[in-house]
Amino acid sequence: FIGAQRFGYRDDAHLQGRALLLGQYDEFLDQLLGNPSPNEPMRNHEARRLYEQRDYARALETWSTVHRFERQVLGPLSRGATAKDAINGMDKPHRTLMISAFQSAIFNHVLNERLKAGTIATLLEGDVAARHDTGGAFLVHDIETEQKRVDAMEISPSGPMWGRNMQQAEGEVGRQELEALLATGVAPEDLSSGDYIAEGALRSLRMPISDPRIHAGADEHGPYVEVGFELPRGCFATV
Repeated sequence: FIGAQRFGYRDDAHLQGRALLLGQYDEFLDQLLGNPSPNEPMRNHEARRLYEQRDYARALETWSTVHRFERQVLGPLSRGATAKDAINGMDKPHRTLMISAFQSAIFNHVLNERLKAGTIATLLEGDVAARHDTGGAFLVHDIETEQKRVDAMEISPSGPMWGRNMQQAEGEVGRQELEALLATGVAPEDLSSGDYIAEGALRSLRMPISDPRIHAGADEHGPYVEVGFELPRGCFATV
């Protein structure tokens, strides 16, 4: 699974990414700057209430400098910028991260469904398999032959990071992955037709663990067992 940090401290970065892809800029701003959460500091509550009152200058003053991206958007808003222009004032990598969060939420859903079905290590008709050595992918035609490579941890079924130019699964697998996208209110054409584009990719449903090791000992806190292993590239921020 792609981890919680991808979705931000309010667990809503994927909703912001969705709004960007659909060109719903006012909704994006409301998600980023409004809707106070009970889990936030009171200072944040006040800043969000000021935004909802359209007092952008005071909201900007209230936000702590720690909240860099909120301030990057409020600055232009306080000077009369449009929603779209204000959003463009935000660091591009952060906007890209929000779109990635949207893709990640769908991937996590697909992975969860495969886990519940017990098929993350079983090739299905229409699967696109991911190679662990090269990172390449291919549509599976001979399940019986390729399943042996899955069992040997050479390849694994993949899941979608939905975007343009992504190789799509076929058959029932492809239908279910498309349904996961459509359930968000986003269609494939929305991923590449607006001002913000989602670049597509495939991601393995499994990651190989190498060099496993275990060590027991004791220190000033008492006895312990230490477990170690190595992970390949692409495992950062995963669970």
